Amino acid sequence: MSKENKMRGYRNMLGLTQEKLGKKLGISKQSYYNKESGKTQFSDKEKLKIKNLLIPLFPDITIEDIFFKQKYAKVKSAKNGIKAKIKVVYRRPNQRTRLRKNNKTQAKARRVVLLGI
Repeated sequence: MSKENKMRGYRNMLGLTQEKLGKKLGISKQSYYNKESGKTQFSDKEKLKIKNLLIPLFPDITIEDIFFKQKYAKVKSAKNGIKAKIKVVYRRPNQRTRLRKNNKTQAKARRVVLLGI
């Protein structure tokens, strides 16, 4: 799912139009449209406001969950046939992401977080 589709989805979950969410962020409808469509980026203050609007729906949501791309992949352990779903997380190089192993399932991606079996 692209970042633009994620933002549109979150906005729809909040039941807001682009104009109404733009007003909550203190920007015009056109500015919000440009940000949602990926033409310009949200400022840090705007990201924090959006996160705070989503807290009632998703208590554990983070700014990374909302604004950074995440790719999903499925892997299968050859030894025991266990399938696992992993989430490849792209973050800044100075942030560390741990790989939790489940029944010796290994991923070849640099940074992954095991979501579950």
